[in-house]
Amino acid sequence: MIPLLSKVLDTAVDRQFRKDLSGRLVFVPFSLKRKCYFVDSKADEEKIRALVRMYRSMTTVLPLVIYPIIMAPGLFLDDFARLSPEATDWRLPSGSLCIYG
Repeated sequence: MIPLLSKVLDTAVDRQFRKDLSGRLVFVPFSLKRKCYFVDSKADEEKIRALVRMYRSMTTVLPLVIYPIIMAPGLFLDDFARLSPEATDWRLPSGSLCIYG
C-alpha cells in the first residue's frame, strides 16, 4: 500500500481507540449510537484494528478506483463522438424545449 495512505489509515484507526481514566482500552466506533466497547486483550485489539483498517481502506480506495471507471467513458464520448450538450439538441424530460441562443 502507498506509504502516505498507510499512515493516514493508521492515524484514523488509532483515533478510534482511547484510554479511559482507569487505563483500560476503549474502542469508539463511528456510528449513530456511539456505544463504546472495552477491549480486554491484546488479541482482541489486533482483531478490531485489522477489521477497522480493512473497512477504512475499502472506503478510501474504492471511490478512487470507481471514479475514473465512471468518468472515462463520458470523457471519451465527449471528446471523440462529439456527444456534448452544445452539439446535440437536448430536451427536458417534461417535454418542454430547450432554447439555445
